[in-house]
Amino acid sequence: MSFKIDFSNYSSIVEAIRQIESRVDSGIDQAAKEFVMTAVNEVKLRTPVRTGHLRAGTQGDVVEKSRLHARVHVWNPVYYAPFVEFRWGGKYSYFRPGISVALEKMRSRYREILISALGGR
Repeated sequence: MSFKIDFSNYSSIVEAIRQIESRVDSGIDQAAKEFVMTAVNEVKLRTPVRTGHLRAGTQGDVVEKSRLHARVHVWNPVYYAPFVEFRWGGKYSYFRPGISVALEKMRSRYREILISALGGR
């Protein structure tokens, strides 16, 4: 025995779910962009300065975003950036500590951003 189920009466529910999905995507996009900005700033704060070229070289971007995740890339194209990061037993390490601090700072912000995107407080 088969039955036909008509969901046309539930179009408002389907539309509400689509709106929620759009809001979550918007929140994820905002959180990813905020993380990139926070990470770049934290890395720059920790970058040793002689000429300012290394500090100015730190960049970041959201490189991929899909449902429920975003991939970000933070980099420094200055050719001697790895040398400063990994030489001297980590004494002048700036990149990894900066990213770690940014991750910790943003941990609580992710929830706030998503709640706000969904219309919460």
